Amino acid sequence: MFRKIKPVASAEELAQMLTVPRYLAENRIDAVNQISRIISGEDNRKLVIVGPCSADNQDAVCDYSERLARVAQKIKSSVYVVMRVHTSKPRTRGEGYMGMIHMPDISSGITDLNDGLRAARSLHLRVAETSGLFTSDEMLYPHCIRYISDIVAYLTLGARSAEDQEHRFFASGTDVPIGIKNPPSGSVYDLSGSVHAVRIPNEFLTDGYQVQSSGNVWAHAILRGYVDIDGNNIPNYGKEYVRKYTEIYCAQSAVVPSVVIDTGHANSGKNRMIQSDIVGEVLSLCANDRAYNSVVKGFMIESYIVDGNQPFGGGIYGRSITDPCLGWNKTERLLYDIAEKLGT
Repeated sequence: MFRKIKPVASAEELAQMLTVPRYLAENRIDAVNQISRIISGEDNRKLVIVGPCSADNQDAVCDYSERLARVAQKIKSSVYVVMRVHTSKPRTRGEGYMGMIHMPDISSGITDLNDGLRAARSLHLRVAETSGLFTSDEMLYPHCIRYISDIVAYLTLGARSAEDQEHRFFASGTDVPIGIKNPPSGSVYDLSGSVHAVRIPNEFLTDGYQVQSSGNVWAHAILRGYVDIDGNNIPNYGKEYVRKYTEIYCAQSAVVPSVVIDTGHANSGKNRMIQSDIVGEVLSLCANDRAYNSVVKGFMIESYIVDGNQPFGGGIYGRSITDPCLGWNKTERLLYDIAEKLGT
């Protein structure tokens, strides 16, 4: 049973209120093309999607984006940087901070989806305008993606969403590269099926119409580790898991799969300090294994201005209120280290 609370502006209405300037629209297309070429293997650079676990404060996120842009410019010959600006946050138990879309004003503690959708679009636009970087967001709510689809350059489908039919349907109609996270079970078979389902055209029901999606040929896997039945974190960025996933995927598709390594979540046990070690291990494997290197296209890294995390409402500027993040100083060193190892 549901109770209507209040109407919410349509995506078209918000797009008219917060328009994307022509120069940004053109630059976004260029960004999407560059990311697509890395995913397809036409561009040998590595992709790095980096930023806060959840985008909770507009000023702090934009501050971070300007710092990141300065580094991105210096390493662009070997690393392409996309800023992680995730405005919705999946919750295992359905409790806690659910992201800017739900709660645009943390100090109020009030859920306001109308203002939240406006704030999310405004933030993606503001990051692009102030830093020149284009952003990533998570497709937690399939119907909400249309509010930001003309300004983001990359999307993710979360571990819990990846096996949901409606999420996969909507993802197959997106026009930017989209990373599909492995399911909580870690099954390579389920992951392969999810990626394949997003890559192909689908027909489904939405907004009172039967529609057909185009299929997203840039859909790929994000490996984030998994948790076994005893609650142990199991990393899955190593050669064996990547080899097995490649084998399963190639058995149903003529396309060689692509993988992004998520250095957080179960791969690191949410220990922010391990993220740099994981990057180093993966780059070492890439340098010594041509097959592994051809599949692994880059990294997703959780990073903010201040190391660690804090309770909701903690008040420390630039520190995560969800998962622990790598602080800016360590992130900057890590990005330069990645570029150096790749030969910038």
